[in-house]
Amino acid sequence: MPHVVLAYQPVEPELLGEELLAVYNAEGQCVEFSWVSGRDSAVLPAQGMIVMVGKAGDDFRLRLR
Repeated sequence: MPHVVLAYQPVEPELLGEELLAVYNAEGQCVEFSWVSGRDSAVLPAQGMIVMVGKAGDDFRLRLR
């Protein structure tokens, strides 16, 4: 399961099928893209954003701990 750190708190995106995860920094540069890297974890940079990509009707879940 991919793991992203959001504001120093773990956030675990649950990808249920063929969904993809991308992480961007404050400048809008992609710093992690699960389809390319094959990684299942990333750190969200300050002022960054998480993008979850899927097909119409796909479900996305984020678990905050």
